[in-house]
Amino acid sequence: MGAAIKTACARAQARTVGFNGVMYSLLEDNGLAEANNLRAVTIEKLAVFSSVCGCGIDMVPVPGMMFAEDLAGLALGDFCVGRATAQAFGSAGFADTDTND
Repeated sequence: MGAAIKTACARAQARTVGFNGVMYSLLEDNGLAEANNLRAVTIEKLAVFSSVCGCGIDMVPVPGMMFAEDLAGLALGDFCVGRATAQAFGSAGFADTDTND
């Protein structure tokens, strides 16, 4: 899908900035949500998956008790993927205060 978006922008001679691809939404995609509920996917696995054909992950529940260093590590990972692929890459999450994980 990312390639289709880039092709359409190029054909329209549209100037593109920022994110030009697909952000996989953990809670808005039934398959990803089911995998999350079964504990079959982690934030790290989603980041690797989305780095292949997307520009990041969206709507990721982050445990309310997560350490700042862990969040910083995820942000650094996003930066590294973006740098390696020469494209914008990021993750959007929200605090899930209903878990003790």
